[in-house]
Amino acid sequence: MKFQINESTRHEEVFQVNYLSTALLSILLLPILKKKRPTGKPGRLTIVSPGLALTATFANQKAECLISSFEDPAKWTMSVASDRHSTSKLLGQMFVVNQKGLVAPDDVASTSSNRVRSGHDAQPERSWLREVYPRRMELSLRRTVDVAAWTGSKGD
Repeated sequence: MKFQINESTRHEEVFQVNYLSTALLSILLLPILKKKRPTGKPGRLTIVSPGLALTATFANQKAECLISSFEDPAKWTMSVASDRHSTSKLLGQMFVVNQKGLVAPDDVASTSSNRVRSGHDAQPERSWLREVYPRRMELSLRRTVDVAAWTGSKGD
């Protein structure tokens, strides 16, 4: 994987595609989904995110500026590139879990769905994230897209 800064946005491309653009588009969609929701039911937002996120070591989690830390080409290797890719996916999942600060779950139900595949995105058993958000992540990651889109806000 090659380190590449997008000329128009000045952000590293993998981080921009996997996290920034998804988070920003979600933020723009939340008020629309709230306004257009069926009477008595929440609007729905489902973000597809692979289990690969669970392999992230999140080495830059204590960076003074998280976004800038993804745009640092220092020590760029395939291993660093792979972890930054996984970490950008992890941030997307964390964004979904923490959207309740932006909109009430009764207004918009936000879920994350793992596209069910085997191979490079198979979910590993170990992850620090499972310790932080154990039940929420377990429920979120095992859903297929169609199930996640119709699951209730309580995670049933």
